Amino acid sequence: QLVSFTTRKKRTGEVHGEDYYFVDESELENLDIVEETSYSGNKYGLLREVVNKFLGENNNTYFIANADGAKQIQNMYPDETIPLWLKTDISTMRSRMYLRGDSERNIQKRILYAVDNDELSQPDLEGLVVLDANKTPEELIKQVLYILKRRG
Repeated sequence: QLVSFTTRKKRTGEVHGEDYYFVDESELENLDIVEETSYSGNKYGLLREVVNKFLGENNNTYFIANADGAKQIQNMYPDETIPLWLKTDISTMRSRMYLRGDSERNIQKRILYAVDNDELSQPDLEGLVVLDANKTPEELIKQVLYILKRRG
C-alpha cells in the first residue's frame, strides 16, 4: 500500500509511516506531490518519488483516495491505474466509524460531508470497478485479485 501524507491529526492507534505520514500544512506544501486533495478540512497527498518507486518495484500496489485524487492519479498514470470504488451506504459508514472509535459528533460530521459532496454516488472514472462494502474483506480481496489476473 502507498502511504499518503496528511495534515489530519493522528487517531488513536494510528502509526506515523504506516497509516499516514502526519505532517503540518507547510511541510506538505514543500513536498513533490503527485496527487493532492482536500477532505473535511485536511489535505492529503502522495509523494511522486514514492509512487514511482512502488510502480518500478511492485507488480501491484494500491492507495486510498477520494474520486478527485483517483482522477489525478489516473491522469498521471493511465496505463498503470485500475480505479476501484467501494460502494457503501450511510449505515455501513456509521458502523465502521463507530468500530474504529470515532465520536458521534465526528461520525455525524463525516456523514454530512459525504452527503453534501455526493460521495455515495458512483464517480465518473474510466475503467471503474465497483466493489460492495458489505462484502467481507476476504471476498473483496478475491474479487480484486481476479480483476488483476484478468488484466495481466
